[in-house]
Amino acid sequence: VALPAPSSADGLPAEGAKGSPEADRMERMEVLEAFGEKIGRLLIEGGYPSLQAVREAPDENLLGVKGIGARTLDSIRKAQG
Repeated sequence: VALPAPSSADGLPAEGAKGSPEADRMERMEVLEAFGEKIGRLLIEGGYPSLQAVREAPDENLLGVKGIGARTLDSIRKAQG
């Protein structure tokens, strides 16, 4: 399943990307696959567009993302193994 390239229309942040647009899109796809559509979009829109960014984020920062509470954070951390 392919996602469109990031744009303001799809709700994915396009700014601040480090790699190529294709690499950025792949990282976002990995987040969506790892955490599911709902949580994945919350993370991406909250500024965590890669699995590495989520892994390195302190719990307090993730809890600061609108829509992520203690139970969702627990699910995120468990999904990471």
